[in-house]
Amino acid sequence: MEVFTIGEVAEILHAPLSRIKNWTVGRPFKIVPRIMAAKGKGSRNLFSLEDVYILALVNQLHMDGLSNKVIPVVLEEVFLTPKLGPVSAFALTRVGDKWRARFLTGEVRYENVVPRRRRATGEASPGSYVLNVRALVGWVNSRVAKLRGKE
Repeated sequence: MEVFTIGEVAEILHAPLSRIKNWTVGRPFKIVPRIMAAKGKGSRNLFSLEDVYILALVNQLHMDGLSNKVIPVVLEEVFLTPKLGPVSAFALTRVGDKWRARFLTGEVRYENVVPRRRRATGEASPGSYVLNVRALVGWVNSRVAKLRGKE
């Protein structure tokens, strides 16, 4: 099992250490490491590779400008989504005043995308965000290999 310190996570993600620290203490949302969560002065957080993937997803959403109110919606879906197979993409769509997050396991095609109409009113969805999770995981894996000197 791979174990990562908070400094290694920040290095892998090219993110400021302070940002990762904030996310582990609940500013503005909380991500608890699976290996070991710091409790009190002098203890430290230890992260699994799955934690690094989740932090990479959150960091990408943050870098792409999604608000701190939307990211917890995504985090909730991450932990509620059954592991159906390799995730290929992540989609976030706004329906009315609520965000809907979905992880997609099939092949995603981006050409000739037509907005889906809402059945109740016939209105087109105001927009959506799609992230290529397969590419993000590949990037994280290459950064981990580089960090561990395996590249």
